[in-house]
Amino acid sequence: MEKTTKVLLIILFLIFSVGMGGCTSAQKTHSTPITKEVPNITNKMYLKGGRIIECDMVWESMASQILCKKSADIVAYSADDVDLVRTFGESSATEIAERYKKRVEGSRRDRTKTIWIETPEEVRLRVGRERRRKREFEESTRAEKRELEGRGEWRKIKDLERNPKLYFENQMYEETRKDRMEELERKKLRVVEEQLEIEETRKDRMEELERKKLRVLEEQLKIMKE
Repeated sequence: MEKTTKVLLIILFLIFSVGMGGCTSAQKTHSTPITKEVPNITNKMYLKGGRIIECDMVWESMASQILCKKSADIVAYSADDVDLVRTFGESSATEIAERYKKRVEGSRRDRTKTIWIETPEEVRLRVGRERRRKREFEESTRAEKRELEGRGEWRKIKDLERNPKLYFENQMYEETRKDRMEELERKKLRVVEEQLEIEETRKDRMEELERKKLRVLEEQLKIMKE
């Protein structure tokens, strides 16, 4: 009986020892990642301009700013103004620079999404402009319809009544096309005029050459007679 009791006590002691060892090893493995989450802290800040600032503590804030604590004062610097490599080391500097870049790009995207809220005065002016443009468009439509009726162009009147905006867009396109065709015709006319001028100049030069030849022949005949 005593022998059995001793065996049981030895087994319980071994189980208790293994359990304590497991707890100890678990605490050691858990302490490793905690130290990695602690921010980089130093006591010197190196600016890109060459200036060195002595601080009680230098570290990166959650907003990707570099903070310098002196006594009770904390001064924030932009990460873009700090020599991150000299201040925190190369590996940490790369991580801080990437976080700063992401923060800047995010703030730019947020600015582009800003919604402009109009004041009552701005709303009143905008509504007034829209009503004035609408009234002018309606007046132009009525004037165009009267002009088409005077010319008896009933097909165009139907197009105007069906979709006034599309009608005026087509008219503008036709006018632009007409202007382009007229410009092309003017260019062709200028080319023809230049060709005629060249031909006239060439003709004048040929006539001048013929006159010179004639004078040379007359001189030769005069010399032969002498």
